[in-house]
Amino acid sequence: MLIPLRHENMRGRRWPIITFALIGLNLLIFLLTNGPIEEQQPQRAQVRVQLLLLAATHPELHMSSEASSFVESVKKQWGDRWEQAILSTRAALSSQSGNRTETDDPIQLQEQMDSLCDAFETQQNADIRFPKMKIEMALFLFFFRFKFKAPAYALLPLWVGVEFLYGSVFGATSPVAHWAHVGGFLFGMAGAYGIMRSGLEQKASDAIESKIAWSADADIVRATEALEKSQFDQAATILENHLKQKPTSTDALEMLQQVQWRRNDILGYLQATAQLCQLHLKAQEWEAAWRDYESYTNAGGDKLPAAVWLEIARMLETQQNFERAATEYERLADAHPTEKQSILALVAAGRLCLKKLNRAEEALQCYQKANLSKVPHLDWQPNIEAGLRDAQAAPGTLALKS
Repeated sequence: MLIPLRHENMRGRRWPIITFALIGLNLLIFLLTNGPIEEQQPQRAQVRVQLLLLAATHPELHMSSEASSFVESVKKQWGDRWEQAILSTRAALSSQSGNRTETDDPIQLQEQMDSLCDAFETQQNADIRFPKMKIEMALFLFFFRFKFKAPAYALLPLWVGVEFLYGSVFGATSPVAHWAHVGGFLFGMAGAYGIMRSGLEQKASDAIESKIAWSADADIVRATEALEKSQFDQAATILENHLKQKPTSTDALEMLQQVQWRRNDILGYLQATAQLCQLHLKAQEWEAAWRDYESYTNAGGDKLPAAVWLEIARMLETQQNFERAATEYERLADAHPTEKQSILALVAAGRLCLKKLNRAEEALQCYQKANLSKVPHLDWQPNIEAGLRDAQAAPGTLALKS
């Protein structure tokens, strides 16, 4: 193997400015287009999933040729697992979006199908590998210029033929560049064919689809089927057994929440909502956790588990909603007077009332309740005594000092 290291006239070397510029331009284009591609990927997956679901549940609807070919290819790929895949996807979507109202009007269904087909074809037209995509070309012949459009599958052979012609007939002065183009094209074709035959492309496609597609556990599918048949007790039993094995399954808890509500089991609904709120807090999904808390209180819940309630109040304090945070701290302490969290809540409420809300009297009451609590709190006694001193020294607390 011969590797050139240098030549004798090294002073005459030049920096490859054009090469560097081309590399930089390609890198810039990649950085500018990579973000939109990542943003469009979930929307692309959603259109395909909805198209498959509508085609599976209403096969009588008319589809465009491209959408029909896509559905048939997916059916062929899944084979006997087609029905199971549809049930899993419906279960996952149902657990994410709650109770959905589906229309039976054939006109509206056809309009939905037409809209999905249009969106699918638009995404296909934006795909990298779309051989029928029209490309606008300009042809310069002497002093004349011609414009025309042609599909990609026709232009590529034309381009190869032109390079071959330049390299063999008109390339007497510099045929190397033209033959390099032809060789690169043929090498790329051979490589693409090899990748297609090896199955690497299918494996990569399956890996990507597995990341963007929805999936559901078998128990979730069975519970969905029972829920659709209004078999609420059976659905609840399936989900409760599933949660014993996978207590952190948000899909199961969200579906159990629906089941308990529909069978008027308010206590079960509150328990599922509290567990769901705890999982969302642990995952730092603050908006979802707050929605769970509001659902809990709107359903009549007034005794959320102390640990979960404390995290809700801390979340509000972090968001600088001091008024509501102090209220939740005090409500927690009143609802769980024998829990360790009641001491933490009273101290936190006293601190907020004293330093953020300028309510020294209320702060003094919170510290006094914490000081008189029967819950062991030796580790928090210095903080409580310091809070008492600060609250008593603040203006407006003369009536409570005695």
